[in-house]
Amino acid sequence: MPLDAYLNTLGKDMKFRVNLLTHEQVYEDVVQAEKTYKENFVERDAMKIFADGAFGAKTALVSEPYEDSADKGLQIHTVEKLEQLVQTAS
Repeated sequence: MPLDAYLNTLGKDMKFRVNLLTHEQVYEDVVQAEKTYKENFVERDAMKIFADGAFGAKTALVSEPYEDSADKGLQIHTVEKLEQLVQTAS
């Protein structure tokens, strides 16, 4: 579990707050589980949504093709699906 990794690495003298981002595919499961943390420095935070690729790999979604190809990048979700994910996270 990611929380255990934080605790084991940093020990008991926490000097910062941990806000856990939850991947879009498991967000609703995490919310429904109503997980609480005994440590007051940890809390569930935002939904992590991947909407497109990355510029370095030339998979980021762009309106015009990349200079050296006809590719415009990678669209992971439709606009409707993105709107649904944002509503779920609200």
